[in-house]
Amino acid sequence: MASDSRDPVTGAHIFSDTGAPDIGVDPTLVSAQANDVGTRIIRANLAALEAYPYKRAGLSGHALDTKIDYVHDGTGFVADQRVNSVAAGAVTVAATGTTTVTFPVGRFTQPPIVTALVVGHANVCVAHVGPPSATSVVVRAYTVSGAQVAGVVHWTATQMLSGSAAG
Repeated sequence: MASDSRDPVTGAHIFSDTGAPDIGVDPTLVSAQANDVGTRIIRANLAALEAYPYKRAGLSGHALDTKIDYVHDGTGFVADQRVNSVAAGAVTVAATGTTTVTFPVGRFTQPPIVTALVVGHANVCVAHVGPPSATSVVVRAYTVSGAQVAGVVHWTATQMLSGSAAG
């Protein structure tokens, strides 16, 4: 079944019902339809998103060069505020000094909220995380009586919105 035209707003293919039903569907056309006219498009960069001919309010887009998600507000693509970036891991901390955890490059645009837990230690311990930046955080482990100890700390860092960690 061939596409007769395209919807001017969404870009969806319009098929006439006059074709013989046994002709079937062109899988290449179906694939193009699904990739190009869904609710999310992926392009090389923001300029390519803006060049997309069927832009409409609410359309989500992803720029591959910056790995940033955008949403169309009716006049243009703006950065999607629903970031929800997360990083997690485990680090072995020393009994003295500090241990720095470095976040994946570009993961956070603001200092994230960091939670941490000391695991597998003979004593009851608490983790202390220093003030985080968008790129790293300092971690230590202490017993409940206040002595700094070596141990393994599991940590999670979260940024909910592009402008702030809290969401």
